[in-house]
Amino acid sequence: MKHLVFVVLTSIFIFSGVALAADSSLIVSDHGPQGFDDTGVPDITAVFTSKEGINIDIASIKMLVDDEEVEYTVEGKGSVVKVIYTPYSMLEQQADHEIVVTAKDVKGNTVKKSWVFWVSMIY
Repeated sequence: MKHLVFVVLTSIFIFSGVALAADSSLIVSDHGPQGFDDTGVPDITAVFTSKEGINIDIASIKMLVDDEEVEYTVEGKGSVVKVIYTPYSMLEQQADHEIVVTAKDVKGNTVKKSWVFWVSMIY
């Protein structure tokens, strides 16, 4: 007698960062910067998208830059929301900077994404 075994994974791991979600209905569909920045004061962005059209709870959104929570601006509403943070001063040069964003929709679905980018020497 043969037995079939099925494994279901609910977390998504991505090499450039890690995206974790309770399910895949709420995602970070775009983010930046990616790779490196040569300005020292990049726009740090994340776009949250509900693939089911569920409204995103804007009050639930958090953004951390190098482990510090930052205040961001919001563009959009409903099922697609973009957050943007521009540092007030130049980020440390020749260094990695880690970004972590989290959000949930009004039904309680959550998403968390982290990524790292490098700030090069600014002349």
